[in-house]
Amino acid sequence: MSVQKYNATLGATVGCSLRLIEQTIAPEAASLTHGLRGDAWFGSVKAASAMAVRGYQCVYQVKGYSTLYPKDFIEDALKEAPGGVFIALEGKAPNEQS
Repeated sequence: MSVQKYNATLGATVGCSLRLIEQTIAPEAASLTHGLRGDAWFGSVKAASAMAVRGYQCVYQVKGYSTLYPKDFIEDALKEAPGGVFIALEGKAPNEQS
Protein backbone atom coordinates (compact mmCIF):
# COMPACT_ATOMS: atom_id res chain seq x y z
CA MET A 1 0.00 0.00 0.00
CA SER A 2 2.77 2.47 0.76
CA VAL A 3 3.72 2.71 -2.94
CA GLN A 4 0.18 3.49 -4.11
CA LYS A 5 -0.53 6.94 -5.58
CA TYR A 6 -0.96 9.64 -2.87
CA ASN A 7 -0.18 7.35 0.09
CA ALA A 8 3.36 8.60 0.69
CA THR A 9 2.28 12.24 0.93
CA LEU A 10 -1.32 12.09 2.21
CA GLY A 11 -1.63 8.74 3.96
CA ALA A 12 -3.40 5.50 3.06
CA THR A 13 -6.98 6.55 3.86
CA VAL A 14 -6.86 9.82 1.93
CA GLY A 15 -4.97 8.10 -0.88
CA CYS A 16 -7.60 5.37 -1.10
CA SER A 17 -10.41 7.94 -1.28
CA LEU A 18 -8.68 9.98 -3.99
CA ARG A 19 -7.92 6.93 -6.11
CA LEU A 20 -11.53 5.78 -5.73
CA ILE A 21 -13.06 9.05 -6.88
CA GLU A 22 -10.51 9.61 -9.67
CA GLN A 23 -11.40 6.23 -11.16
CA THR A 24 -15.15 6.86 -11.06
CA ILE A 25 -15.88 10.58 -11.49
CA ALA A 26 -14.14 13.25 -13.57
CA PRO A 27 -13.58 16.50 -11.56
CA GLU A 28 -15.70 18.54 -13.99
CA ALA A 29 -18.63 16.13 -13.45
CA ALA A 30 -18.38 16.08 -9.65
CA SER A 31 -21.18 17.66 -7.63
CA LEU A 32 -23.05 16.97 -4.41
CA THR A 33 -25.15 14.45 -6.33
CA HIS A 34 -22.08 12.81 -7.90
CA GLY A 35 -19.43 13.09 -5.24
CA LEU A 36 -18.11 10.92 -2.46
CA ARG A 37 -19.95 10.38 0.79
CA GLY A 38 -18.10 8.60 3.53
CA ASP A 39 -18.33 7.58 7.14
CA ALA A 40 -15.73 8.24 9.82
CA TRP A 41 -13.21 5.83 8.24
CA PHE A 42 -13.00 8.05 5.14
CA GLY A 43 -13.76 11.34 6.82
CA SER A 44 -11.12 13.77 7.97
CA VAL A 45 -10.38 17.44 7.45
CA LYS A 46 -7.29 16.35 5.51
CA ALA A 47 -9.37 14.13 3.19
CA ALA A 48 -11.99 16.81 2.55
CA SER A 49 -9.25 19.34 1.79
CA ALA A 50 -7.49 16.95 -0.61
CA MET A 51 -10.77 16.38 -2.45
CA ALA A 52 -11.62 20.08 -2.66
CA VAL A 53 -8.29 21.21 -4.10
CA ARG A 54 -8.76 18.62 -6.87
CA GLY A 55 -12.28 19.86 -7.70
CA TYR A 56 -14.28 17.07 -6.08
CA GLN A 57 -17.23 17.38 -3.71
CA CYS A 58 -17.50 15.19 -0.65
CA VAL A 59 -19.61 14.78 2.45
CA TYR A 60 -17.79 13.13 5.32
CA GLN A 61 -18.47 12.26 8.91
CA VAL A 62 -15.48 13.63 10.85
CA LYS A 63 -14.75 12.40 14.35
CA GLY A 64 -14.78 15.10 17.02
CA TYR A 65 -11.24 14.42 18.13
CA SER A 66 -9.68 14.35 14.66
CA THR A 67 -6.71 16.47 13.71
CA LEU A 68 -7.78 19.96 12.56
CA TYR A 69 -11.34 19.45 13.86
CA PRO A 70 -12.52 22.76 15.43
CA LYS A 71 -13.81 21.16 18.65
CA ASP A 72 -12.91 24.11 20.92
CA PHE A 73 -14.61 26.59 18.54
CA ILE A 74 -17.81 24.53 18.44
CA GLU A 75 -17.94 24.06 22.21
CA ASP A 76 -17.44 27.80 22.74
CA ALA A 77 -20.08 28.72 20.14
CA LEU A 78 -22.66 26.42 21.77
CA LYS A 79 -21.77 27.18 25.39
CA GLU A 80 -24.88 29.31 26.02
CA ALA A 81 -27.19 27.49 23.57
CA PRO A 82 -30.16 25.44 24.83
CA GLY A 83 -30.15 21.67 24.41
CA GLY A 84 -30.85 20.36 20.92
CA VAL A 85 -29.13 23.22 19.13
CA PHE A 86 -26.44 22.23 16.66
CA ILE A 87 -23.87 24.00 14.54
CA ALA A 88 -22.86 23.32 10.93
CA LEU A 89 -19.54 24.57 9.62
CA GLU A 90 -18.34 24.98 6.07
CA GLY A 91 -14.75 25.62 5.19
CA LYS A 92 -12.43 25.96 2.27
CA ALA A 93 -9.29 23.96 1.64
CA PRO A 94 -6.04 25.94 2.03
CA ASN A 95 -5.50 26.14 -1.76
CA GLU A 96 -9.15 26.34 -2.81
CA GLN A 97 -10.33 29.33 -4.80
CA SER A 98 -13.16 31.36 -3.27
